[in-house]
Amino acid sequence: MVEEKISSILYKLLFVYFENYGFESKWLKFVKSIFDNCGLSNVWRSQSHFSTEWIENCVELRLKDQFKQEWSSDIFNSSKTICYRIFKNEFCFERYLSLLPTYLMYYICKFRCGCHRLPIESGRWHKIQRDERTCIICNSNEIGDEYHYILVCNFFSSERKKLLPKYCQKNANTAKFNQLFSSTDIIVLEKLARFIKHVLSIVVPPG
Repeated sequence: MVEEKISSILYKLLFVYFENYGFESKWLKFVKSIFDNCGLSNVWRSQSHFSTEWIENCVELRLKDQFKQEWSSDIFNSSKTICYRIFKNEFCFERYLSLLPTYLMYYICKFRCGCHRLPIESGRWHKIQRDERTCIICNSNEIGDEYHYILVCNFFSSERKKLLPKYCQKNANTAKFNQLFSSTDIIVLEKLARFIKHVLSIVVPPG
């Protein structure tokens, strides 16, 4: 039985000294903090009143829920993720990661995560105000972000017609941006990756 294991006996002794005699244990302190943060302080206090399987499942579920809540809060409160949250509103594995060959997946991943040198990102490095990080290759005076280059910038009109679906050719809006980046059509994704590759090869900040 688990209760008869030396590790179990030692744990129970440590718990008694930790709770009643001020014994310092970084490990027990950390375990207790997990229960407290999960709203399961009663489980910590009662110890033997719950099965190990139930505790493991409950803690795992609550930690996952907390992570998703923190993730969602970070996404929707960061100025860096304004475009990202248009098409990413659920914490889940993205199909394009497994549908595309690595060399194409790479470009979509970079674009989605802001790992590029578009004005919206390069301007951040130089502490330029967001509304001043405008496109450097067209005269629209619009912010040079991912949305602008995918659906709006007239410099890429020709490539856009060649590589992106017809619905991306006019009347740009966030719904179309979402639809494009949420696609699971491998042909659409391959062409999107090629379009992004082209954009990133052209839009290079001065200096």
